[in-house]
Amino acid sequence: ARYADSDGFEQDYDRPNAWRYRDYVISAFNEDKPFDRFIEEQIAGDEIDWATDETRIATGFLRAGPRVHFREKDNPERRYEYLDDLVATLGRGVLGLTVQCARCHDH
Repeated sequence: ARYADSDGFEQDYDRPNAWRYRDYVISAFNEDKPFDRFIEEQIAGDEIDWATDETRIATGFLRAGPRVHFREKDNPERRYEYLDDLVATLGRGVLGLTVQCARCHDH
């Protein structure tokens, strides 16, 4: 996973609620949360049957990337960049594989 309190680089905007995700990760490690549940909460914490505030906060993982400050209706092409980055991060972090080839190739 990736985490920062701000965007950094040229547009160093604060991420005002990013600390909630950070605290979720720290709490999960301190509680020795099982890895499968830890991953499930981060990917689908808002959709699982037993969703709580904590599992909804866990989905902050999905918004912790570099391309989060855009309005989709103004820049629809940015959505695809955002989704590509999200899939690449999930592939590397969860599967241990790169999936960048899927951008152009269908296997």
